[in-house]
Amino acid sequence: MKQQCEAYYVKFKWLYESYMQTLEEYLSVALVTSCYQLLTIVSFVGMEDSITKQTFIWAFNDPKLLRASRVMCWLMDDVVSHQ
Repeated sequence: MKQQCEAYYVKFKWLYESYMQTLEEYLSVALVTSCYQLLTIVSFVGMEDSITKQTFIWAFNDPKLLRASRVMCWLMDDVVSHQ
């Protein structure tokens, strides 16, 4: 949740300052504000007993699998919202 707030603040700051960010800068913030990482963690909470502490540690360390799925979901969302 803290990452969400920080990322929204960065987006607001860019807007307020009329800053044109690079693709790398934008991706680092957009992948957080898309909320897909948060949804992954929340879905683990719903699984109750079958999820261990190690699962949460794995998810919080931003593994490549979760990052790739966030990128795909974020891009699909942008394509649909653009159309």
